[in-house]
Amino acid sequence: MDQHAFDRFTRAVATGQDRRAFLGRLFGVGAAAALGGATVEGTLAAPITGSAPKSTGALHEPTEPKEPQVVLQTQPDQDAICLEPLIDADCGCLDPVTQTCCQDAVCTGTCTSKDGCCNDSTDLTDTSRGDVCGDHCCHPYLSPTNANYSECCESECCAGHCYGENLCCPVASFCPGAVTELCCGAGELCCGVGTANNACIPGGAGACCSVDDCSLDAGACYVGCEVGVCRQHYCNDGAVCCADASGAPVCTAGDCCNDANCGTGEACLGGYCTAVECFVAADCLDADACTLAACTAGVCSYSAACAGECATCLEGVCSTDDTLCGLCGTCDAGTCISVECPEGYSCYPETGECLGIA
Repeated sequence: MDQHAFDRFTRAVATGQDRRAFLGRLFGVGAAAALGGATVEGTLAAPITGSAPKSTGALHEPTEPKEPQVVLQTQPDQDAICLEPLIDADCGCLDPVTQTCCQDAVCTGTCTSKDGCCNDSTDLTDTSRGDVCGDHCCHPYLSPTNANYSECCESECCAGHCYGENLCCPVASFCPGAVTELCCGAGELCCGVGTANNACIPGGAGACCSVDDCSLDAGACYVGCEVGVCRQHYCNDGAVCCADASGAPVCTAGDCCNDANCGTGEACLGGYCTAVECFVAADCLDADACTLAACTAGVCSYSAACAGECATCLEGVCSTDDTLCGLCGTCDAGTCISVECPEGYSCYPETGECLGIA
């Protein structure tokens, strides 16, 4: 039986025609008997009389059954959940204009054949609204870092960001810049986001874009980001980790940073703990009311409380004494001021007189 005959056979069976009659016309009596079993054998065994009516019409192949017409409901029944203009159908809610079917119970946007209902609201404050892209629904109004963010690239929905010549980059790999947008490969790290210097660098353990990406290991003085890799800095023997003038940690030669790092009776001088006479001026024992003490680099030094050649001190009270300046001088604020004589004269120290003595 060729394909054409087989098709006619299946259509005849489907429409309920007399199978024996059809098979007899198609293959002859033998085929019909073979299909009919015992009943057919009984029919063939009966004598054929001349009184049997003969057919005067031509044999016709069975007519092809027509496809059943599916009439979509234009009005929802009692169980319908679709709102106009959508029509309740087996697939969900059918849009009679676009002939696309939304799986959502009620669609308030546009139907797409792949993603169902697309909420294409005009409310610009609604970040969950989408854009119809071919037969998909994209969501470009979500946060660019959201895992469900997507954009329309050449009528296809990109689960990420479009870049270059209609290429699609996953959200986690996108590396936007002020001039060029990049898509970092697997295991790469995006640096310089939003700047003209955005770049993809090798990732992995210790990868960094700046020192802010690094953490300080125990025992290290400081950590830096060098050529995209976190580097721990330890102070070598003969150096200690101290803060510089700006407060940043640095390795400094010596064994101390301040006096607190040294033992009793020692101060941190030049980076080394050194035995000292004093830490503050009060440690200097030779001071009194008329003697001032100072502690400099762990050493005590003293000076008169009332400074000047003609100053005097009594129990911490300063005064002046003209006699300390002789007959030819006066004391002013602890300093001796010489007596002024007319031109050609000079003060005679024995009497304090201005004499014209050469």
